[in-house]
Amino acid sequence: DSAAPGELMLLTLFWERESDPVADSFELQLVGDDGQVVHTWNMSVIAPFVDSLSWEGGHTLRGQYPLRMPASLESGAYQFLLQELLPLGSLSIEAPERTFEQPDVETAVNMTFNDEVLLTGYSILPDPVLKVEFVWQAAREIDQDYHAFVHLLDEEGNIVAQSDGQPANWTRPTTGWTPGEYISDIHEFQLPESARRDNLRLHVGLYEPTTNKRLPVGDSEFVTIPLTD
Repeated sequence: DSAAPGELMLLTLFWERESDPVADSFELQLVGDDGQVVHTWNMSVIAPFVDSLSWEGGHTLRGQYPLRMPASLESGAYQFLLQELLPLGSLSIEAPERTFEQPDVETAVNMTFNDEVLLTGYSILPDPVLKVEFVWQAAREIDQDYHAFVHLLDEEGNIVAQSDGQPANWTRPTTGWTPGEYISDIHEFQLPESARRDNLRLHVGLYEPTTNKRLPVGDSEFVTIPLTD
């Protein structure tokens, strides 16, 4: 009944073969409340690994189709239309508040990960614990749900604390970012009692959670941020 921009949904359709030839593809539209088509999917009726010759007349075929909601969708009511005629159901989109004006940061970074995401900068926030706000920017629409990792390392390179997950405390998956949008991402750490900030540093980066593969940034897989007392 509802979804967020960038969210992945699964459409299941049941087809019955009545005659030859069988259509190879079909068109699915997402239509706004004003009747305007906001997105169109063109999909194959039969998956590539299915032999169409085994689909006999009068038999039903179940097709499953992943639908990625466009990241730029605004909040509102939408409807799916099959072949511009058959309504398949309605959908409510709940879009997040978006920021397109660059926030102020204490330290500018401007490093790009995989030509997709820009780390514009960071600020170390006053707090009894170590709290760091990173500001990301989407360079283009992203079809992967990347997670951010922030590792706190001591002077010997040992990880003493870490924070991993979807940016903005799991509320802003990267698949829902629109090009040019800025995303605030705060990570918090409890420092070891004996640690001095000027002996610590942070490694921050992005990775694919299904493969743990990190996104390249320059000649590295992370950006190093030194800490000072």
